[in-house]
Amino acid sequence: MRNAKIEQQRKHGPQTMYRSIEEITGKRTFLSTGCIQAMNGDIIIDKEKILERWAEYIRELFKDDSKDHNIMKNNFAGPPIMKEEVETAIKKMKHGKVIGPGNISVELIEALEDFGIGKDTYPLKEIYDTGQIPTDLSKSIFIALPKKPGIKVGGQNINNLRYADDTVLIAENKEDLQKLLNIVEEESRKKGLELNSKKTEVMVISSKQESPKCDIFINKVKLKQTEKFKYLRTIISNNGKTNREISARTAQAKINFQKMKTILTNKHISIETRKRALQCYIEPVLMYGCEAWTISKQIQNKLEATEMWFVRRMLRIPWTAKKTNERVLNEANKRRSLVRTIRKRQATFLGHGMRRGKLEHLVTTGKFEGKRSRGRQREKIMDGLATWLGPGKVSDILGAVKDRDLWRDMIANAYKQGT
Repeated sequence: MRNAKIEQQRKHGPQTMYRSIEEITGKRTFLSTGCIQAMNGDIIIDKEKILERWAEYIRELFKDDSKDHNIMKNNFAGPPIMKEEVETAIKKMKHGKVIGPGNISVELIEALEDFGIGKDTYPLKEIYDTGQIPTDLSKSIFIALPKKPGIKVGGQNINNLRYADDTVLIAENKEDLQKLLNIVEEESRKKGLELNSKKTEVMVISSKQESPKCDIFINKVKLKQTEKFKYLRTIISNNGKTNREISARTAQAKINFQKMKTILTNKHISIETRKRALQCYIEPVLMYGCEAWTISKQIQNKLEATEMWFVRRMLRIPWTAKKTNERVLNEANKRRSLVRTIRKRQATFLGHGMRRGKLEHLVTTGKFEGKRSRGRQREKIMDGLATWLGPGKVSDILGAVKDRDLWRDMIANAYKQGT
């Protein structure tokens, strides 16, 4: 009965169909236990006491007993803050946020255009140069990082990555990294915050088989050196490769497939509907962050094998049935599309980044200081894209990407040809 309902909904309204699929597979079910843990570990069930515990938690979270909020250490030197930097920061700010004590919204700052950018740049430069934060801004934490420590890409210095409270400090050597960490630690302590040495890790990115040792300390506590860490749900490895991330994504996609097998392997639901469900619910899990993947021939074979794993299980074909991949694809009325879709997303993302001319452009086209290692060089993401798009040379696609219409045509042709 439910299967027929899903088929009928697919013809008349895909949104209704997806809601039914989510109800069957439990994807829209959110369970609440109706209890919460007290500070001492006891379980609280009473509603009033739960509210009191939340209030207690919020007070503790934002507790700030530190003094001298408006003083910032300024024993560092660096180039002045540029107007273009302020403009870029304003463009990245989100709309619709709650207005602060000054009653100035992001939309108002943007409406002032060049005049507003100039007015914002002057006080920021003064704060950076003098180390004095105005009293009305003392409710926020302002940690200035010197521009010298970091890595040079295309002649520009990059020393940190930040998204909300997820921060990565970057340096060329352990001495510079320790300096950056010391500044963050000292300024955080002034605001009543402490870095958690148990949750802070160090990683050295190197092409060597064994990563060099890097001893970094917080309050004389040596930080753990790791081979990989997650940043924005993506695994970053110490060898600079994406193999671990792709393996993790593949495993997670298969787990999600198993959770939805009641739909995806149901022969009473048409294969077209099941393919749509696979495309909507499983493939996005697999392809999360694929814009940064370097796809070697080995990785491509692994991705194609994963795609066939999905198709064979959707058709309930056991491994003992000696059917070729081509025959299985014909039965499913399907072409291989996973790798092509990934390449398309990579090329689309490259086009956006290159035309913006910001950090993405710098990282893509900039040169790192130093010498190349001996032996065969690693395949780069740009090499794979150049081959997929047709010209075969990186310089050719960097020239073509500036023309939006030409770039779209190149991507469409490459995707259609199925290379």
